Amino acid sequence: MSSGDQGAEGGAEKDVEYYYRPGGRRNDGLKAADIVHVLRERVAYLSGGRDRRGGPILTFPSHTHPERLKHEDLRRLMTYLASVPSDEVRDKGFTMILDMRGTKWETVKPVLKALQECFPGNINMAFIIKPEKFWEKQRTSLGSSKYNFETNMISLDSLNKAIEPTQLTREFDGTLEYDHEQWIQLRLTDLQPVPSDESTDDPSEDHNIIEDLSMLEEFIWKALDLLDKLGALGEILTNPELPDDLNGAQMVLEEHNQLKKRVTMAPVEQLAMEGHHILQRITGEYSGSGGRRYVISGNADFQSAVPQISQLLDNLQSTKQHLNQLWSVKKMRLEQCFQLRIFEEDVEKMFEWISHNRDLFLVNYTEIGTCHQMAVELESEHCQFATSAENVYVNIERILGMAQRMCDSGHYASNTIRMEGGKLEREWKSLAAALEDRSTVLRMSVVFHKKAEQYLAQVIVWQNTCESIKIPSGIEELEDALQQHQTLIETISQTYAEVCGDGKALLDTLQTPVTSSSANSITAKADYSEAAGHVLDVVHEVLAHQRHLEQIWHGKKVKLHQRLGLRLFQQDVKQVIDWLNNHGDVFLKKNTSIGKSLQRAKALQKSHEHFESVARNTITNAEKLLAAADELAQTGECDATEIYSEARELEQRMHQFLSSLQRRRNVLDMTVIFYSHVHELTNWLENLHTELQSTELANSVEGAEQLMAQFNQQRETTVEAAINTVGEGETLLEQLRVNRSVALSEWFSGQALKRGKKHHL
Repeated sequence: MSSGDQGAEGGAEKDVEYYYRPGGRRNDGLKAADIVHVLRERVAYLSGGRDRRGGPILTFPSHTHPERLKHEDLRRLMTYLASVPSDEVRDKGFTMILDMRGTKWETVKPVLKALQECFPGNINMAFIIKPEKFWEKQRTSLGSSKYNFETNMISLDSLNKAIEPTQLTREFDGTLEYDHEQWIQLRLTDLQPVPSDESTDDPSEDHNIIEDLSMLEEFIWKALDLLDKLGALGEILTNPELPDDLNGAQMVLEEHNQLKKRVTMAPVEQLAMEGHHILQRITGEYSGSGGRRYVISGNADFQSAVPQISQLLDNLQSTKQHLNQLWSVKKMRLEQCFQLRIFEEDVEKMFEWISHNRDLFLVNYTEIGTCHQMAVELESEHCQFATSAENVYVNIERILGMAQRMCDSGHYASNTIRMEGGKLEREWKSLAAALEDRSTVLRMSVVFHKKAEQYLAQVIVWQNTCESIKIPSGIEELEDALQQHQTLIETISQTYAEVCGDGKALLDTLQTPVTSSSANSITAKADYSEAAGHVLDVVHEVLAHQRHLEQIWHGKKVKLHQRLGLRLFQQDVKQVIDWLNNHGDVFLKKNTSIGKSLQRAKALQKSHEHFESVARNTITNAEKLLAAADELAQTGECDATEIYSEARELEQRMHQFLSSLQRRRNVLDMTVIFYSHVHELTNWLENLHTELQSTELANSVEGAEQLMAQFNQQRETTVEAAINTVGEGETLLEQLRVNRSVALSEWFSGQALKRGKKHHL
């Protein structure tokens, strides 16, 4: 044990010793030692006798001169003697015996007056033993009727009839043993040693035993005083009032812990030993070391003290036990009170923190920033604020956990704790919901402003790109440019869509700010009109730029498409002309023969028909190109002269090709017809020759005429067929000469056109 603990322990013991010091109740009453000099005057005594009702008998013997006592001494004597019997006996009322034998009325009169004025108990009857002289008898009868208690002038014989002789002392012809000096000693030292058969003559042992005997009155008063002090402790322990602040609760709990020493160190066991010691002597159960037995007289007042002593002992034990229980109960209640005050103080601190920070929060909670940098700064400040709030929530969770544990343990203020805990939780949730709502708004504001500023920063770049007059010439470059141009609008549109989407989401949130909490949220009535107006302004600015960008982008897209259309037109024209130069004209120039037989002519005709089917796709493309030339020329983007020049060249070339193709087809068709007619005519002539060589003649004139008519018909038909066939041949030859002439003319025209292009380039 440390020196500090030893000092505290010593202080506690001194406190207990001081608390149980003699005093208090013991100073409020008289004891035998206080009036021992009056008791020895034997003015009055309690013999222990009882009247027929069981009431105590108080005797005023004769020849004791009570008139010599001071009035105060007489009052104190009566007060003391009235307190000796037990409450039960005392409540029945005292019977007074005033012995006037051998005395005068002047001697008894002060006693009666003192009884009238000073006796605290109830007087049932006052027996006055008649004086011996006649005149004294008369004076007594004349003066005893003015008192408030009943008096009875009685003779000694009549007294023995009114009261059992066993309850009267020998001076009244009774058998009750009474020794006044012994009675005084008993009141002072409780017991008196009485020699027994085995007693020794050692006076030192008698002295030691007498010294060891406890005073009865001392014990009773000490017991009552201790009960009073224990009762005072009980009143403290049963006091329902509890401190209403934490410091008071802590102080009261410390004081209560100090009371434990007063309870546990109460001298109940020590006093119980004294009480049991007294009981052993009253009951005669105690024997000294020399075999001497100590008993008291048969005084009923002493015997009646046995239940009182036993009751006092029981009361002391039960009171101390009860105090221990009360102390434990009170300790638990004070600990609960201490916990409650800690809880209340913590809750109050949290309420103050929430209220203070809610006020700080409401200062600028509708600001979302007018640019990305400001929004980031607001979000950063809010994040720090929210982080500090989350750190505080750890304390709130601890407080709520403590509240739950107190309620689960059966705390006397469970309802209050639940109510305060619920209120704290609601207040925190309200603030947390507002913080979450603001976190959402600021997070959306940062994203919106960042994308909006990125969009606006790119507007100039996008605009310059769309307005650039540099347009590629090559088809591949134009296709790449168109792809890049399409990618550009997709990028612009995607960025624009993100800005508008974030702006719309932010506006929806600003217009309906309560999302994660109820209508009782501290942000339920937030006025975001200014912030919403700012967001709308930014969105409208972005929208205006977007429309302008789409307009100029579309313009450049048209130019690119027109330029690409021109280049594709030129490419397609070139492809057609190349095909004519490399395939069509070559085929026609190469295939000028008409064949020397019908079979060969038909083969060439079939080959030409196949070539026509092959050339049909080129012819269709050329027709489409000539139709598209007008559209390209009318756009204004392309050089109409160049377009029309290309178209005219294509048209001329196609006209030449188609003419040559048609001439070739006509020649082949004429050749096939010519050879077919030649073949038919030849066969006809051969058949006719055979028929003409026949020797068959007609048998009659009619037959001869018929044969002549047939011959003439055949001759005319043959001549006509021959003439037609020769004419077809001549026509074919003429067509061949024309084709050759046209071919030479077209060749010279083509050479001149080529020279003109070279000169133009």
